[in-house]
Amino acid sequence: MRLATIDVGTNTALLLISEWQQGRLVEVTRSSGYVRLGEGLEASGRVSGAALERLRGVLEAHMQLVRESGAADVVVTGTSASRDAGNGHLLHDIVREITGTPYRILSGEEEAEVTFLGAVSGWTGAWPGIGIPTVVDVGGGSTEVVQGRATDENVELGHRTSMDLGSVRITERFFDRLPPKTLDVEAARMHVGEMVRKRLSLFDRPVHLVGASGTAQVLGSLHAEQTGRPGPGEDGIPRGDVDAWAHRLEGMSADEVMALDPARMRGRADVFAAGVMILREVMEALDAPRLFISGYGVRHGVAIRYFRELTG
Repeated sequence: MRLATIDVGTNTALLLISEWQQGRLVEVTRSSGYVRLGEGLEASGRVSGAALERLRGVLEAHMQLVRESGAADVVVTGTSASRDAGNGHLLHDIVREITGTPYRILSGEEEAEVTFLGAVSGWTGAWPGIGIPTVVDVGGGSTEVVQGRATDENVELGHRTSMDLGSVRITERFFDRLPPKTLDVEAARMHVGEMVRKRLSLFDRPVHLVGASGTAQVLGSLHAEQTGRPGPGEDGIPRGDVDAWAHRLEGMSADEVMALDPARMRGRADVFAAGVMILREVMEALDAPRLFISGYGVRHGVAIRYFRELTG
C-alpha cells in the first residue's frame, strides 16, 4: 500500500509518497513547493490571495505525482500558518477541492510529536551513549523542540515545546532589508534568545540534537560542500560552525544567499539567515555541541503514525 502525505507549512508544502515494509517506512518519492503562506500573516492575520494561489498550484502539481504513483490514500496536514490564519476556511476549501481529503491542522503538540517520530526514524547514525535524543524543527512560522525515546513500536515523549519563532516570522518582524542592519540583527537575536532560553529551561541535558527541518538539511548540505564532505556525516555540524554560518548569513543579501545553492535556496534565500539564527540559539540554550541532520520530518512522522495505526 502506498500513502501520500503532504505537509503544508508556513513557507513550503512538502509531499512524501511512501510504503510500509516490514514495520518500517520506505520512501517512494518526495517533492517540495514554495507557498509562503506566512507572507504578511503576522501583520494582517490572514493568508493573502497570492499565497492561496501559490498553494493551489503546488497542490495541483503534488496531486499529479500522487495519481501517477498509485497512492491509495492522501493525508494533508497544516502547521503554524494554518493555525494562525483568520481565513483558514479558505485553506480547508482549497485542500478538499484539489486533494479530495479533509485538511487536518496539527496542534503545536501534535506537530512536535510527529516531528520527533519522523526525525528519529530518519536518523541513520547510532545514538551515542550519552545525550538525550532531542529534535529541533525550524519552520517558517514556528519552531518545535522535543525530547524523547523512540523504538520501532513506540514513541515516549519527554519535554517538548512549540514556539512562535520561525524563519518567515522573524524575517518579517525584524529584517526590512537584506543584509539586515546590525541593530536589527541584535534585536532579533535578543528576541529569539530570550524566548528559547525561557521555553527550554526545563529540558534535560546533555542533548543529542537532531535537526529535522529544511533549514537544518540545507545548512547540512552547505556545510558538507564547504568542508569537502559527501554529506553532514554522523559527526554532525559543530556548534562553532553553526555560529559562523549564522554570522556569515547575517551579512549577506538574498541574492548572495541564493548563489550559495540556487536549487536548494529557491523560496528560502530571504529567510534562511533567520532560520539559522534560531538553530544557533537553540544549540546555545541546550548546550548542544553538535547539530546532527535527519532527512525526515513532519510528513514522515505523519506517515509512520498512519501506518502504525492501520496495522495495529
